[in-house]
Amino acid sequence: MKCVDIATDKKGCSVIQKCMEHALPDAIVPLVQAIIYNAALLAEDPYGNYVVQYLVEMEIVKVNGMIISELGGKYVQLSRNKHASNVVQNLLKYSEERDSMTIILELMNSTEFFSVLQDPYGNYVAQTALENSKGYLHKRMLDSILTKYRDLCNHFYGKKVLAFVEKRLRIQF
Repeated sequence: MKCVDIATDKKGCSVIQKCMEHALPDAIVPLVQAIIYNAALLAEDPYGNYVVQYLVEMEIVKVNGMIISELGGKYVQLSRNKHASNVVQNLLKYSEERDSMTIILELMNSTEFFSVLQDPYGNYVAQTALENSKGYLHKRMLDSILTKYRDLCNHFYGKKVLAFVEKRLRIQF
């Protein structure tokens, strides 16, 4: 009942992580459900984001899929947030390919995708998305970024994304 209050507390976030680490799976179901339901609020919190990241790193396919659904429609905002960007990066790393595709497509189809590439936190989300995408989606994302090459060259964080792209292209060939 006090999940959000505890998860957003400096010491409380560690207590919740310990509970998830040591409790029997059935015992933490209500806690996991509360974290999923409050994922957007927790992701943007300086302490709550660690609780969501911990849960994501457990790599429970169904749970990560539910978190991705709960955060749907908010990925641009979350990617540009200091704390939530780490949650988005972990979702991209530790989720099934079909689930991480949902995040990548939402970012790419947004009119604000270019601003994510130029954001101090969003550029890392974009790099993680590139690193964890495959096939057609990966190529489409590369193409979207490269069409903005000239603009990204003139921006500090845009240059970081371009450097990552160039490094990836060298590795592929």
